[in-house]
Amino acid sequence: MTRNIITMCLAVCFMLSCKQSHESTKTESTIIQGSSQMSSDFKKLKLYKMNHGQLQVVDSASVDANNNFQFNLLPESEGFYHLRTEKYNYVFNHIPLYIKKGQTFNIELDSTGYKMPQVPDKENELLSEWVALTDTLNFYSIGNHSEKNAYEHFFPFYEQFSQKMQAFHKKVASKNTNFNRLMHAHIDMTTIRTALSFLYGMRGKYPKEEEIPDYYSEFVTMDTFKSAVALEIPEGMEALRLFQYRRLALLDTQLSQPDSYWWIKESVSNDTLRAYVLLEVLKRTKALNDTYYNIVEKHKKILNSNPFIRKQLDALESKLGKYEAGALGYNFIAKNIKGEQVSFKDFRGKYVYIDVWATWCGPCKAEIPHIQKLEKELHGKAIEFVSVSVDKPKDKDKWKSFVKDNNLTGVQLVADSAFSSGITKEYGVNSIPRFLLFDQEGKVIDIDAKRPSNPELKEQLMTLLN
Repeated sequence: MTRNIITMCLAVCFMLSCKQSHESTKTESTIIQGSSQMSSDFKKLKLYKMNHGQLQVVDSASVDANNNFQFNLLPESEGFYHLRTEKYNYVFNHIPLYIKKGQTFNIELDSTGYKMPQVPDKENELLSEWVALTDTLNFYSIGNHSEKNAYEHFFPFYEQFSQKMQAFHKKVASKNTNFNRLMHAHIDMTTIRTALSFLYGMRGKYPKEEEIPDYYSEFVTMDTFKSAVALEIPEGMEALRLFQYRRLALLDTQLSQPDSYWWIKESVSNDTLRAYVLLEVLKRTKALNDTYYNIVEKHKKILNSNPFIRKQLDALESKLGKYEAGALGYNFIAKNIKGEQVSFKDFRGKYVYIDVWATWCGPCKAEIPHIQKLEKELHGKAIEFVSVSVDKPKDKDKWKSFVKDNNLTGVQLVADSAFSSGITKEYGVNSIPRFLLFDQEGKVIDIDAKRPSNPELKEQLMTLLN
């Protein structure tokens, strides 16, 4: 009898515990729901949060047959989240939300933008107010290709907008200190990114230095990047890069060593943020060369102290190490102008200098006269100059015409799938022009070789050939 009573008590306690756990989970959940009247191209929604300086998907939802959607989220941490359509939409690139536990958001989407009839708290009221204030600022984003989206129109606009921005900073004084910290950074970085993009972003035209307003000098004196908060703001790392470009442009002295890490070190004082910036620099390194090892050695303390960054570097070094000097090169196959297949192995017995380029690439075409000059000067030597175009398959005829019209010499090849081809994937070619050098056995000398316009290349080749 006693045993049965104990068993019953335990069962009741278990049921109560489960109910409390369920109620607790329900209370802590944040619901983001609403309707969408957008076209079928934008029926997939994703929710992002910053993680190690990059946006990471934390949840996704689809718009149902009744044009409704819902996210049910248990947020791991409080902070800025961003709602986006899976396919890029210029009208609202992202909807910023300040998410914590136990909130409910109601959002209405349509082709003109979005509305939020139900805002859950004071933090999101302030954030929504800022979004409304920056509606005109967003017009000047890079994604808008309007003729009026030019620096001549932006400069006078920003002079007035900056006063509103400073006034809004004063309104950010909630009881939530974490929100205040992120909101101040969000305001600064949104405006810095947009303003500096007219100097260094992908724009149709750029102002001369004497046309740049005086207020641009204020950007490089701001305290925005003295902490690591940029890692928590979507605009943060891009704003930092533009900030660094401006700092570099204002240096009085010419850099004898133009390596980007030099001025990154100078302009980023926070060790945590600097480590992430250095990681981005190292990711752009095309080979495990002296530049790579010098950066790692000089900053090993801050790089190795962050487990995430150390793991990223280990993966990068494993990838780049596949084609260190002395490793056998990748046997790529591409077609010549006659449509015949040519493989890397066909060049055994000669040194091979490869130029990865495209007809649409201005810097690539600027190197062509230098390549042709080298070909003439080294004619008859045991070296093959091979140019591999990464023009898209649909532009193959354009490539053929360019080769013929410009009397290009050497071995002219075209990759089968542009930047998705074997040669680009194996050697991590994500920007062009890119040059690679191999010995007579097809082994790597340098997969980030010197450009033809660099006089040191000829010296290097002459040493190898003699």
